[in-house]
Amino acid sequence: MSKMSHQINFGLVVGVGLALSGLGISASYAQTTPPTGGTAAAPSTTGTPSVDAGQATTNPSEFLIGNAVSDASSPQYQDVADAITRFRNNDVSGARELLARARQNNQKLPPVEIMMARLWAVSNQLNNFHVELEKAVMTYPDDPDAYLYLAELALAEHRVTDAESDLMRAKDLIAKYQANQKRKRNFDIRYNASMAAVAEERTQWSEAMPHLEAWLKLDPDNAAAHARMGRALFQMGRPTDAYNEYDAALKIDPKSINPYIALAGLYEQTKDRTNAAKSISYAVQKNPKDLNVHLQAARWGLATNQLNEAQKYADDALKIDPDSLEGKILRGIVARMTGDMKTAETRLQAAVVQAPANIDASNQLALVLIESPDKDKRDRAAQIAEYNLRATTQNGRTNPEVAATYAWVLYKLGKTAEAGQILAQIQQAGNISPDTAFYIAKILEDQDKIDGAIYVCEKALESPVPFAQRQATADLLDKLKKKKDAKDKGGSPAPTSDKK
Repeated sequence: MSKMSHQINFGLVVGVGLALSGLGISASYAQTTPPTGGTAAAPSTTGTPSVDAGQATTNPSEFLIGNAVSDASSPQYQDVADAITRFRNNDVSGARELLARARQNNQKLPPVEIMMARLWAVSNQLNNFHVELEKAVMTYPDDPDAYLYLAELALAEHRVTDAESDLMRAKDLIAKYQANQKRKRNFDIRYNASMAAVAEERTQWSEAMPHLEAWLKLDPDNAAAHARMGRALFQMGRPTDAYNEYDAALKIDPKSINPYIALAGLYEQTKDRTNAAKSISYAVQKNPKDLNVHLQAARWGLATNQLNEAQKYADDALKIDPDSLEGKILRGIVARMTGDMKTAETRLQAAVVQAPANIDASNQLALVLIESPDKDKRDRAAQIAEYNLRATTQNGRTNPEVAATYAWVLYKLGKTAEAGQILAQIQQAGNISPDTAFYIAKILEDQDKIDGAIYVCEKALESPVPFAQRQATADLLDKLKKKKDAKDKGGSPAPTSDKK
């Protein structure tokens, strides 16, 4: 689970969302301050296998040219590795020169603009990413790579029609492309993965099938492809076949989701809680010592607001492995959501000690500590929240959940004006979590904006997503409505008849 916060997307938890890679370049290359000049880029939704941090560290050229050559680690590509280093050090022109020299020496490499685009993507520089792709389209009109990236980005941003248009252009170019068969295979994989994604976004499962089948024919050992095939089969009323595909994914990649838990998520989406619960039970029964299965089951309980189940599975996970970082964080989140602040603090504090850089753990810990009457703990909450905000702010963009935590901490410390400014910015950006909505409602109440506070509370309570402040939000809404009724009765004259 990549992000444990107030807002939990069970679609991502069970792995039924689209596989994210394409633009997904190893995070190890984005740790330094990137060159300025753009805004954050969204990840792409394709089936292209991404390079993990360990692989990229030992073979820094892989993520740029691994889809073009089979010997990316060869000394002959040292210019590519050096270009990555130059780029990380903000020497953009130097990086470009080295990549140009590398391609001059081997025309099988992707165009320089494509490689530069990927570097900008990993640095979250969307403007420059687009600029490079536009250059590539003009300079290399017969190369489909730029159109595929544009389609993948459009899919990540849910611009499905734009993605389909770019893919149709890419299809024609792929058919004619013969310069590098390794790149051509990669193009075919990405095209089919993305066309399947277009159909999936439109819930046109039968139209997704031929593209998923073509993808698997090209890359039969791709766990993401099997998982997405499983999802499509389930949606077409074939749960047994769906199970088999998820099972195939797990055999390929042991880190893949357990098939029964994947089915539980799909049943949950169709509001079939009975079969979802049965699938979770089967998963645990058949894998009593499997840490990942118990963690996945705990996430299911948390995501579906079955906190007793979540607590049971998280406790079982910690019995299997008392040092499980995710187990500690999950147990801490469940405890916080059930109001057991002592357990929440203990588990989350242990997680922070184990992994000081884990933002999920420290963010949750700050939310626990700020509720304490102990001044030292409240001060520590402020320190953690402020540090996390700085650590997750890049190019003026912040993590909304981390920013909301910082705002709530400020509010609890009496700094209402500062908290209100931050929450207003989060609200303006949209897609706030229910917990954040509660924080906003509290600020609005303090400003005597009762109607606005009521609206925000009602929207938060409509969400099926579990959140720690649900009961507090319900109580606040009741209080606000009573305050509004009293204000209306006391401030407005009784209605009179129109009759003379």
